[in-house]
Amino acid sequence: GSCGALRKMESLQRSATLAILGCYRTTPTDLLDAHANLWPMELYLDRLCHRATTRVCSLPITNPVAKIAKGITRRVKKQPSPLHVLMDRYSASWERTETITPAIRRPTKSNKFKIIIPTSRKESKELEEKDDADIKIASDGSGYEGGIGAAAVLWRRDRE
Repeated sequence: GSCGALRKMESLQRSATLAILGCYRTTPTDLLDAHANLWPMELYLDRLCHRATTRVCSLPITNPVAKIAKGITRRVKKQPSPLHVLMDRYSASWERTETITPAIRRPTKSNKFKIIIPTSRKESKELEEKDDADIKIASDGSGYEGGIGAAAVLWRRDRE
């Protein structure tokens, strides 16, 4: 069953991690995973299942799988399908998941906006004064003391 498959994958991951790190066979598996920056196999598979369930719940209703997922409203005790098991395990619901429709455009079509990256502060100020666009967005990112930060500002006709 699935437990046997999990144990085999854990064993394979352990063998590979031992070979990569060159550790002794007696080194604990959790320590090997931590040093190799790997997820424990059980958590990794759980993460994959959760991601798959979230994907199914966020599919547009035109997708045939979404129609099936929408129909799953209760727990099935006898012979549940894998989709029933996943929806029950993660308490997933098609109704409670937001679906965001992507903005689709041809790759050959040019953007409706212009990206400008000035090389100096002076050039940045000059470009800002010359720009007469209705909407402007400025962004900045930085790395400080091991942390990452980002900021963005949107202007609409002279108001932030």
